[in-house]
Amino acid sequence: MLISTVVVAQTPPVQVMQLNQQALTAYGNLDIAEALELLKQAEGLCAQNNLTGNPLARTYLNLGMVEYGGNGDSGAALEYFRKAMCLDNTVKLDPLNSTPEMEALLVLAKNQATSLEACADTRPTPVSPTTPDTPTQTQPAAPVMNNVIRHTPVTQQKELFPIPLYAQTNPDEDVKSVILYYRTVGERIFQQLPMKPYEGGWAATIDCDVLTTFEPTGIDYYIAVLDSATQLLATAGTEAQPFQVSIVQVLTDAFPVLPNASPPTQCQRTCPPWNPDCNKGGSGACKDYGDFCSADSDCCDDMVCASGTCEPGKAGRKRGGGGSDEEFEHKVRIMLSAGTGLGVVSSGTYDANDFPNMYSGFKVGNDAGMALNKLHFRAGVMVALPVEKLEVGVTFRGDLPLAPGYSALAPSVIANASYRILGSNAIKGVQLLGVFGLGWMNVMHRIPFDDCAMQDINESDLTYTCSPLDWYEQDSSYAVTRNGFRKSGFLGVELGVDANFWLTKNFGLNLGVMFDVLFPTFAFNMDFQGGVALRF
Repeated sequence: MLISTVVVAQTPPVQVMQLNQQALTAYGNLDIAEALELLKQAEGLCAQNNLTGNPLARTYLNLGMVEYGGNGDSGAALEYFRKAMCLDNTVKLDPLNSTPEMEALLVLAKNQATSLEACADTRPTPVSPTTPDTPTQTQPAAPVMNNVIRHTPVTQQKELFPIPLYAQTNPDEDVKSVILYYRTVGERIFQQLPMKPYEGGWAATIDCDVLTTFEPTGIDYYIAVLDSATQLLATAGTEAQPFQVSIVQVLTDAFPVLPNASPPTQCQRTCPPWNPDCNKGGSGACKDYGDFCSADSDCCDDMVCASGTCEPGKAGRKRGGGGSDEEFEHKVRIMLSAGTGLGVVSSGTYDANDFPNMYSGFKVGNDAGMALNKLHFRAGVMVALPVEKLEVGVTFRGDLPLAPGYSALAPSVIANASYRILGSNAIKGVQLLGVFGLGWMNVMHRIPFDDCAMQDINESDLTYTCSPLDWYEQDSSYAVTRNGFRKSGFLGVELGVDANFWLTKNFGLNLGVMFDVLFPTFAFNMDFQGGVALRF
């Protein structure tokens, strides 16, 4: 089988990244002059197409690395590093080619790139008046035609996606095993990975461990076929002329997949504690002309995301304009609310020790049934987790005293988790959250009871109109109905919904309904409350 090369038209940003990849390969092969020439071509291509941002920053960063590592010129390296930091201070040195001395020089350059004056000369200048050569997509050399192996090379894969590879061998040949040899661009030694039988052929995947640890700009590989005596039968590609997979931010072709399989899922970086959102991508700043993007909102004002890069144009939504659909990634949400409610309570018996406002000496009781609860307040603090839509926090709940002799109930303490069911983190809008809680919970429910009436004798004394033992038999008109408050709890489980109506980025209104199951003194309680919500 003969595999022919194919020339694929590329956008200027992708062409620049291809030149950078070729330069790193030349640098890894100690061809310093070739590496510098390719990077100068990339700089000229940026000047020709007015590219700034990440493509030019990456080019300057690699120029500095080659100047320092290849020519030992720390002055030129510092100058290129400074230009790179002015354009995009998130770019990093290739981990396979950098040294501690380079990293220290990059830190110095980053400290210098802190003012407009220091970054005034970062626009690219053409290296010559002629148009630089336009690179084509990196393609593997055509393998030798043979009757042993058939393989369609993979030429591109999106950044942080596993690379699936598939080959078929002739069933009439004595094929015992098939080995994938691969290395990241810049490495000199190939790693071995046995391919496994799959769908009438052989398959292997360069997985996330390689892609997240090294974050390579490309992968070199070839495939070897061995017989039962472990002798080489044939290869697809060779160690001297391997296939190359370009790692890109925007694919110009379909995702590489194994036969009858879905495209691989994106790898997840291990995020450091200070940047738990590292897998979401982006630094929060808008992207300039030529930067890679996935939506119009990634690009600066008067830019749109077209063919995977930011280009001049009018978008329907601006990233920093403060519109109601602009996203706000808060860290903390605070709720302050008050309300009342009711519940189903268990039966019980009470005396003056339970109800301080009781004047008779009798015991009173209630059947299981509905009972109103007191006015209450809630104050909660919720913290956003790296998992989208999920928050955890603590809520304090307390009852307000409504009868003489009753002290304010100590606040309940509830550990909460919430999940956003509807709505987004827009500057303005409505959110609906499901809430779950568990903790130390106390709720006061209102229990009406008949008691002895009393009257004024003089301005300073109060006395009974009846004996505590026979007040009801003397005259039922002496009886009055009072409200006692019994405490349900002290443990509880909570489930409910919260609605937030955000009026600004930091302030909104809150309405909530909570259902509580309390024990060992049983009650099924329902709280209704409203108040304000804050987020930061």
